[in-house]
This record gives sequence, structure tokens and C-alpha cells, in this order.
Amino acid sequence: MERLSDKELIKKFLEEKDVSGFEMLYDRYVDKVYGRCLSFTHNESLAKDYTQEIFINVLGKMSSIHDREYFSTWLYTLSYRFCIDKFRASKKSVFEDEFDEGH
Repeated sequence: MERLSDKELIKKFLEEKDVSGFEMLYDRYVDKVYGRCLSFTHNESLAKDYTQEIFINVLGKMSSIHDREYFSTWLYTLSYRFCIDKFRASKKSVFEDEFDEGH
């Protein structure tokens, strides 16, 4: 079987309602997304959780991808923003905990 482009896989998933399109995208990018998450968390378990959350978000946002040829760029941006948001939330939580303990 020929290697389908990201654009073709997205079409397969969205327009043809074929889940294998998403599965192929997942298989193609899961290791890179996990690597990005691991670089932020330095924790394998947390990186796996983040990766799963990101792909769940991808499922919900697939139809909003305007330029399907740049799926990988969109996915990496989504992954980066997700990790940054989690990182900021954890820092805020630590600060609030320390503040609460002081008073």
C-alpha cells in the first residue's frame, strides 16, 4: 500500500468517516509528540498522559485544520502550547501552595 499524505489521511477520517485515517496519523506522529512532552515533563508517565490528551484534543479539532498539508506543523504547535500551558499551570499551583502554607 502506498504511503498516504497527511492531507489524504485527514480526508479519509473526516470525509469518509474511516477511523484508520486517524490511526495512521497517530502512528506517524505519536513518538514525536511523546518526545516533545517528555522534553517538558522529564517524566515518562506524565509524558504519556500528555500525549494521549493531545491526541484526544486533535480528534476534537481535526475539522478546524484549514491547511491540511501542514498537519504536522499544526500538531507540533498544538503539542507545544499544550505542554506550555501544563507547565505554567504546575508552576502556578506550586506558587499558590507555597503562598497558602505561609499564611
